[in-house]
Amino acid sequence: MPGGTVNLNLEHFMNTGKKLVLSLLVLLALVFSSFQSIQTVYAACSGVVYVNADSNTASPDGCSWATAYPNLQDALTASSAGDEIWVAAGTYYPDEGAGQTNDSRTSTFRLKSGVAVYGGFAGTETARNQRNPSANATVLSGDIGALGAIADNAYQVVSIIGSLSEVYVLDGFTVTGGNSNGSSGHGGGIYIQNASPALTNLVITNNQASANGAGVYVTSLASVRASYSSPSLTNVVISNNTAARGGGLYTQNSSPVLNNVSFIANTATSGAGGGMNNQVLNAGTDEYSIPLLDKVTFSGNSARGGAGLFNNHSYPLLTNVTFSGNTASIRGGAVLNEGASPIFRIVTFTGNSAPLGTGGAIRNVVNAEGAASNPQIQNSILWGNGTDEITSDGTGSTTVTDSIVQGGFSGANVLNVNPLLAPLANNGGFTQTHALNAGSPAIDAGGVNSACATSDQRGVTRPQGSACDVGAYEYDGFVSSTPTFTPTSAPTSTFTSTPVPTVTSTPTTAPSATATNTPVASPTFTATPTFTNTPAASPTFTATPTALPTSTSTPVPSPTNTPSGGTTVYRVAVNGSTNASCGTSWANPCDLQYALTLAGANSELWVKQGVYLPGSNRTSTFQLKNGVSVYGGFAGTETLRSQRNADPATNNTVLSGDIGTPGAIADNVYTVVTVLGNLSQSFLLDGFTVSGGNSNGGVGHGGGIYIQDASPSFANLIVSNNFASANGGGVYVKSIASLRVNYSSPTFTNVIIRDNTSARGGGLYTQNASPVLVNVTLSGNLATGGAGGGMNNQVLDEIVDEVSVPLLTNVTFSGNTANGGGGMFNNNSNPVLTNVTFSGNTANIRGGAMLNEGGSPVLRNVTVTGNTAPSGTGGSFRNILNAVGEASYPQIYNSILWDNGTEEITGDGTGGITIVDSVVEGGCPAGGTCVNVINANPLLGSLANNGGFTQTHAIGAGSSAIDAGGINAACPSTDQRGVTRPQGSACDMGSYEADGTPAPTNTPVPPTATFTSVPPTATFTSVPPTATFTPTWTPTATFTSVPPTATFTQTPTRTPTATFTPTTPVTSLKVRYRTGSTVTGDNQIFPHFNIVNTGTSSVPLSELKIRYWYTREGTAGQNFFCDYAAVPGNCSNITGSFVQLSPTRTGANFYLEVGFGSAAGSIPAGGQSGEIQTRFAKTDWSNYNETDDYSFDVTKTAYADWNRVTLYRNGILVWGTEPTATSPTQTPTSTPTSAPATMLYLSSTTDGTVGGVSFADEDILAYNTVTRTWSMYFDGSDVGITSDVDAFHILFDGTLLLSLDADSNVSGLGAVDDSDIIRFTPTSLGASTSGTFSMYFDGSDVGLSTAGEDVDAFGFTPDGRLVFSTIDVFSVPGVSGDDEDLIVFTPTTLGANTSGTWSLYFDGSDVGLSQSASEDVNAAWIDPANGQIYLSTLGNFSVSGLSGTGSDVFICTPSSLGSVTTCTYSSYWIGALNGFSGEIVDSLMIVR
Repeated sequence: MPGGTVNLNLEHFMNTGKKLVLSLLVLLALVFSSFQSIQTVYAACSGVVYVNADSNTASPDGCSWATAYPNLQDALTASSAGDEIWVAAGTYYPDEGAGQTNDSRTSTFRLKSGVAVYGGFAGTETARNQRNPSANATVLSGDIGALGAIADNAYQVVSIIGSLSEVYVLDGFTVTGGNSNGSSGHGGGIYIQNASPALTNLVITNNQASANGAGVYVTSLASVRASYSSPSLTNVVISNNTAARGGGLYTQNSSPVLNNVSFIANTATSGAGGGMNNQVLNAGTDEYSIPLLDKVTFSGNSARGGAGLFNNHSYPLLTNVTFSGNTASIRGGAVLNEGASPIFRIVTFTGNSAPLGTGGAIRNVVNAEGAASNPQIQNSILWGNGTDEITSDGTGSTTVTDSIVQGGFSGANVLNVNPLLAPLANNGGFTQTHALNAGSPAIDAGGVNSACATSDQRGVTRPQGSACDVGAYEYDGFVSSTPTFTPTSAPTSTFTSTPVPTVTSTPTTAPSATATNTPVASPTFTATPTFTNTPAASPTFTATPTALPTSTSTPVPSPTNTPSGGTTVYRVAVNGSTNASCGTSWANPCDLQYALTLAGANSELWVKQGVYLPGSNRTSTFQLKNGVSVYGGFAGTETLRSQRNADPATNNTVLSGDIGTPGAIADNVYTVVTVLGNLSQSFLLDGFTVSGGNSNGGVGHGGGIYIQDASPSFANLIVSNNFASANGGGVYVKSIASLRVNYSSPTFTNVIIRDNTSARGGGLYTQNASPVLVNVTLSGNLATGGAGGGMNNQVLDEIVDEVSVPLLTNVTFSGNTANGGGGMFNNNSNPVLTNVTFSGNTANIRGGAMLNEGGSPVLRNVTVTGNTAPSGTGGSFRNILNAVGEASYPQIYNSILWDNGTEEITGDGTGGITIVDSVVEGGCPAGGTCVNVINANPLLGSLANNGGFTQTHAIGAGSSAIDAGGINAACPSTDQRGVTRPQGSACDMGSYEADGTPAPTNTPVPPTATFTSVPPTATFTSVPPTATFTPTWTPTATFTSVPPTATFTQTPTRTPTATFTPTTPVTSLKVRYRTGSTVTGDNQIFPHFNIVNTGTSSVPLSELKIRYWYTREGTAGQNFFCDYAAVPGNCSNITGSFVQLSPTRTGANFYLEVGFGSAAGSIPAGGQSGEIQTRFAKTDWSNYNETDDYSFDVTKTAYADWNRVTLYRNGILVWGTEPTATSPTQTPTSTPTSAPATMLYLSSTTDGTVGGVSFADEDILAYNTVTRTWSMYFDGSDVGITSDVDAFHILFDGTLLLSLDADSNVSGLGAVDDSDIIRFTPTSLGASTSGTFSMYFDGSDVGLSTAGEDVDAFGFTPDGRLVFSTIDVFSVPGVSGDDEDLIVFTPTTLGANTSGTWSLYFDGSDVGLSQSASEDVNAAWIDPANGQIYLSTLGNFSVSGLSGTGSDVFICTPSSLGSVTTCTYSSYWIGALNGFSGEIVDSLMIVR
C-alpha cells in the first residue's frame, strides 16, 4: 500500500466482511491529510534504526524512538551493514512498508547481512540490555490477508538467503502465521538458504508448509562444504508447526547448532521428523549433515516416522537431550535413522510410542543408497517407550554403553531396571526435563565406559555424587512429588528459562492442515536464572605438582562397583602371573598383556601402580580389547574402583614404550597403545601415563596411541614424550573405511597431551575422524616437518564421502610448535571449538595458532593470545586453499584475538572469514565480514590455573571484553572453567567469564610446563625441528620437556664464595619466594621465585643465579623441572643444577642453582623477573623431608621477600644469607649426572685418540662438557663406511644424516656421491654401531655436480631448511659463492628425487672469513633456539676480535644474513683445552 500505513494497520483488526468498507472510509477521510502527510524518509542513522508499530510521526526516519519507522520493512531498507534494528512491541507484517504490495503472499522479511534485528522493546530504551521481550511481545506475522484465514497468508514470514561469510541476527520475536503452500513449499516461518544466522530468544509457532520445514527450513545449495548452512538456535521454542516433513525444523546439507531449544507438538503429516528432519540432498557426493544439539527437548511431536527426530545420512551429536511423549504412526517413536549414525550422549527417552516392533524409542534402517544406520548411545535412559525400545531392519548395529534400557540391550554396563523418572516438568534450565526420583538406579551409574558432559540438561554440574547419573538429568537432591510418568501426546509446558530468556508456552494438540491462525501467547523472557550454577568442582583429576591444574576438582569419577552384576574384574600388577586363574585377588595379580588376552567382553582390568612395558620387541603394543575397560591408579588393596587414585600425575601408573636401552629412544616400541576395531565396539582406557613410543618404522604413526576405525573413550590420561616419524606423535586417529558410519570418533576427557613430536600433528593427528575433546590440554608438542603442532585434522580425499568435524570444549593449546598452525591445522576439516584457549603457540612459516587449508572451523568464545608466526602470515590464523582448490571460511564468535604479532588473521585472498562480537587487535581483517568487532585491549592476564581443568587467561577489571559478547551470536552457558555465563548484563568475550574472583596464587604449568609422575628411564626432549634425539649419556635422566640450556664455559658455572661465612648484602636486587606445595613429606619440592630490581638500571638475567638450600635424604640422583617462567622463551631459558655440600650446612646438604640463558632478557629498573616456577625430584621418586630444609617455609604460599633463598650476580652474593657452615672446610662438589649435560658431537679430518678413545675420520665422537669426557657415538667402520664423514646431523628421532668426503658404495644404497646426504637409522650406536641406510638428499638433482661442490658441512635453519657449505667455489641455480659461505636449500621434495630452491644464507667474506684454504668453513651448526651459527674452519682463522685453529669452535651471532651478512664473534670451545689439540673439526653438532 503506497503512501502510508494507517489503513493497513486497521485492516489487521477487521474481519473479512467489514474489511473493504472500512478501508475505503479511512482512505476517503485521510486522502488529503494523513495519506499526504506521512513521508517515509531513509536517513543515515547512527548505528541504530528504530521501529515502533505505534509511531505516527509525519516523517519517520528511524533515527530515534520519536521518529521511528512504523514498519519493519522500512527499517530493513534503510539499514546497512553494522546497524542494529530495535523493534518495539507490536505485530508486524511483511507486506507493510514503502514499496511493498498489500496482501502479496510473496512478501517476506528478508534479513540483511550485517544487520542485527532485535525485538522486545517498549519504545523508550536507550540501551539494548534494557529491553524485555517477555513484557514487550514483538510478533512477525504472516497473517496478511483475512484475519484467521491461513490460505492467504505469506509464504515465508522471514527469509535469509546469503552465504557463509555473511552475518544475520534475529533476536526476541515470535514468528508465526507463515503458510508455504506455493511453488517452494518450504519454510513457512523462517526460510534459510546458504546462510548461518544466529536465531536467539524466539518462539516459532503455528506455521505451515506443504513440503518441508514449517517452522524453519534450512538448505545448502552449494556443492562445497564451506558454504553449507550452519545456523545457531539458542533459547528457541518451536511449537505447533505442520509440514509434510520436518514439521518444526527441516535441514538439508546443513549442520545447525541448537542450544536450549524446545520442539513441542509439531507435526509431519505425510513423512518423517515431526520435530526435526535432517537430510542430505545426495548422499553419494560431497555433502554432509552434522547437527549439534545440546540441552534440547522434543515433546508431543508426531509423524509417520521419527516423531521427534529423523536422520537420513545425517550424523547429529546429541548431548543432554530429552525425548518425551512423541508419537510415530509407522516407526521410530522418538527417532528414525535411515543410513544415519547419530551419537546420543546423556539422553532420556520416555513416553514415546510407535507400533509394536517398530521401535518405541529408536528405529534404524538402511537408506535409499543402501547405507545402514549405526547409532551410538552412551549414558542414556530408554524406558517406557512401548515393548521395543530399539529395533532395526537387520542391517547396521547399535552400540549402547553405560545406559538403562527397558528389556535390556547388549552392551557394556547396560542396566534393565526402572529409573524412576518423574513427569516432564520445569526443573530448572530453559528446557523441560524428567527428574530422577530418590533411589533411582540411574544415580551415580554413568561414566563407566564413556565420558559424561560437565553439566546436565538444566546446567547443573556433573557429577553431584560419586559418578555422573545416567540420562539428561543429574540428581541434585530434588525429590519429585509424582513418582511415575504418564505420557501425553502434547504435554503442557509452563516453564521459565535460564539464563535468558524464559518462555511460557502452552502447546496445543498438533494442528491439522486446515488449522486457522489464532493469536499466539507472548513469550516470557527473563534474565534471571532459576538457580545459580557455580561449578566449583569440575569432573577433573586434582594434580599434585604444579604441572597440572591444582583446582579443587576431582577425578572423572567411577561408580562404586564391586565385581558383580556380570562384570568380571582382573587385578593386574607388574610381574603379574600368566596363570589362567590369575587376577581374582591382589595377592594373585595378572600380567597386563595376559589379562588383556584373558578378559572377555564386560570385563574390567584394575591396574596397580607401576611401569608396564608391552613386550620385548619394537612391534609390541598394548592392544585394547572390545568390551574391556582398563583402569589405572590402584595401590593394590582396593575393593571398589572408586577407591583408586585416577590422577595420572600422582598414581604412578605408566604404559611405557622404553623397552630397550634406558634413555635410547631408537629401540623403543613403535606404538605403546593400539585400538583397532569398529564403531560398534567399546574401548576404554582411564588413569594412565602413556609415554616413550617411537613410531619411526612401519607406518610411522601414533607413537603413544594408535586408533583405527574405532571410537574409544580416554579419560584421566597423560600422553607425553612420544615420537612418530610421520603423523601423531602423541595420538593418531584414522578411519580407513569409505562410509562415514565407520569413522572414528574417540572421546578424550581430562587428558593432557604434551611434549610429543612427529612430522605432522605432534600431539594429535586425525584423518577422516571427528574426535570429541572435553577438558583437554595440548602443550609443548612439536610438528617437525609439517603442520599442526598441537592437533592436525585431515580428510584423506576431499572429494569423496569423507568428513571431519572434531568437537572441542574447554581445551587449551599452549606452547606447541609447527611449520604451519602451531596450535591446530585443518585440511578440509570443520571443527567446532567452544571455550578454547590458544596461548604461546609458534608457527615457523604461517598460522601461529591455527592454519586452515580448505577448512572452515567455527569458534565460539575462544581466546587467542601470545601466538607467533612470521610477519604477514597470521599470528592467530592463516586461511588458504587446499590441494583441490577449496577455500577456507572460518567463523569466529564472541572471541578474543590479541597480541599475536602484527597481523592477527591473514589469507591467500580466497575464501572469507566472519567475525562477530569479538575483540580483534587491529580491527576487522582485510576481506573479513565483521559485526561488533572491538579494537581495544582486553587486559588479559597470564595463562594460569583460574579454576577448571585447563588453564585460561583471566580478563582484568575494565576489560573491553566484559559484558560485550552475545550481541549478535549466542554464548555457551558456561565458560572454559565451568563458571556460569553471563555473570553481568551480557556474556564476556573469550573463553573466560569474569566473575569477580581473583586468580589463585598457585598458578600451575603455562605453555611449556611438564611434570613427571613416575621414574621412567628414557629421555625424550621436545625441541625445535633441528634439535635432536638425546642419546644414552645420561642414564639417570627422566622425561624432560624443557631441558636446561646453560651456555658451556670452560669452568663450572657454579661459583661458590671464598668462605661460607653468612652475609646479608645490601643491593638493589632481592628474591621473593613462595612454596608451590605445603606438603612437607612429598616426593617433589616446589620452590617458586620472583627477582625484584629496586635499582635504577636494568640487570641482565644471564648474570644471575638463584640458590635454594635443602637436604636430600638418601643417595638417589635428582632431576630438575621448570614448569613456567615469565621470561622470553619461557623455560627454554631456565637452567637448573644440583651441588652437593661437603661437609653439610645447617638445614642443607645440597643446593639447587637456577640460572638463565642469554636470551632470557633483563629485569628493568624498578621491575621484576616475573614468576619462575620450578620443582625437583629424586630419580627413585622417594620422599623428601622439608621440615628441616633451610630455604623452605611452609607459610609462604604467596610471594614474599625471603633471605634464605640466595641470589648471586656474576658469582657474587647480592641477596640473602647462606646457611651456617658445620665445618671450617667447605668445598662444594658437583654432581654432573644430576642435570643433563651439554653434549658436543664432533668428527675429525684424521684418525687419532682423544680422552682414551681411538677414532677414525669416519667416526663421530661425543664430548660431555660437564664431565669433560669423550665417548664413541658412531663407528663408521662397523657399518661399512670407509670414507671420511665430513658432515653429519643427528635428527630428533635418533637417525643420523651423513655426507662423505668421497664417492662411496654404501650398504643398501650402492653408489653415493660426495654431494649427497644419506640417512642412517641405527639399531645400536657406540662401539658396536649397526643400522640401515637410505637416501635423504641427492645433490646432483639440484646442481651440486662439480668436484668443488662436495658437501663440506650442513645443518638446519631454525625454520627447518637445509644449510650447506662446500669444499670450494660453487654455482647452483640462483646463487654462487665460495667455500667460506653458507647457502640455504628450501626443499620441495627430498630423497632419491630431490628438488627445491637455493639462496645465500651467510656470506663469510662480509664478516672477515677470507678465501684462503684455512678459513674454509669446515663445520657448521645453527642453534635452533636463537639462530647463532657455530663454526669451525679447515685451519687457522682470524676474524674480528677472535682467532684460533681448526680444532676450535666459535660463534657468529648474526644481526643480518644473506647478501649483507653481519655478526659478532665469540669463542665457544677450544680444542687444545679439551684434548683435541692438533685435530681438525670436520663437523659438529651441539645437544643441550
